[in-house]
Amino acid sequence: FRDIALKKGVIKSYKILSAQADFVADFDLILITEYADSLQYHKGEERFGEIIKSVRPEGPVFLNALRPGDFRMTLFHKTSEVLFAGDRKKRKVKL
Repeated sequence: FRDIALKKGVIKSYKILSAQADFVADFDLILITEYADSLQYHKGEERFGEIIKSVRPEGPVFLNALRPGDFRMTLFHKTSEVLFAGDRKKRKVKL
């Protein structure tokens, strides 16, 4: 769904990071979804709902009848803002 959201401009980017599980945080995957601004963030749930309905009009497919709430848990949620950023995009330079 995030690939579609990216193509439609619903999100700016997303990343799935691998992490080392430990006694403080017993998980090994981190999903980061980047929004262009707060308006895009606040409309995210609504727009993802539209994407999900368009891709799976009959509703989501569940494994062994397990619902997301049966196995998915948000351990940490943190909102942040970028203070400094850089990118490595190649830029054409005219000489």
